[in-house]
Amino acid sequence: MCPGALFIANQEQIGFSDGLHVWEIQWDANRGSAASVGVATNKSTLHATGYVSLLGLDDQSWAWDLGSCQLQHNGETGVFYPNVHENILSPDPQLIGTTYLKKRLTLRIILDMSRGTLAFEIDGQYLGEAFSNLPHQTLYPMITTVYGNSEITITYLGCFRNSSDSLQILCRRTILKSLNMKTASKDVDSLRVPPSMKRFLRVPLT
Repeated sequence: MCPGALFIANQEQIGFSDGLHVWEIQWDANRGSAASVGVATNKSTLHATGYVSLLGLDDQSWAWDLGSCQLQHNGETGVFYPNVHENILSPDPQLIGTTYLKKRLTLRIILDMSRGTLAFEIDGQYLGEAFSNLPHQTLYPMITTVYGNSEITITYLGCFRNSSDSLQILCRRTILKSLNMKTASKDVDSLRVPPSMKRFLRVPLT
C-alpha cells in the first residue's frame, strides 16, 4: 500500500443518490495514522503525496478521522465527533481516539439520502449525525488508510428506497423532518415515546 492510498469498492455498484443505506466495516486495531471513513462523490481526490487522509481533503468528500475523532470536509477539521452534548456517547470525544478506538472495531456508515445526512455507529452504539445537507448527488462509501497491514472488511447491509418505502419508514421520515436537523438526536431524546421508538428514529432498520 502506498502512503495516502484510498481503498474503495466499485463505484458503479455501490453509489447511491436516494434512499437510506447502511454499510458495516470490520477494522482491526492496526489502522495507521490517517484512518478515516465517510462518503464521497466520483469527483473526489484519489491521490496525494505523503501520509494524508484523502477523504475529506476536498469539497467532494466527507470524513470522520478515527485517530483524532474529528470531522473533515473541504480540507477543514476541528469539529470533534461525536458531540457529547447532542449525541448518545458520554465520554469526552478527545479521549475516544486514544482509548475506545484503539482496538478492533465494528463500525457502521449510515447514509440517509432522503434527509441528506451521514451518521456512524460503533459496536452497536449510534453516535448521531456527523454531517447534514449532503448534496443530491451519487455518493459512495469510502475508507482511507496508510497502514500496509490493515485488515478491513466492508459489507453492505441494505437500503430503503423511496419507491418501496413501508408505512413504518414513511412515518419515520415524517417525524424526523419535523425536527431540527442540527439537533435531531437531542430532540429525539426529548420525545415522550418508548425507548424502542427512539432507537427506531435514530438508527435505520437493517
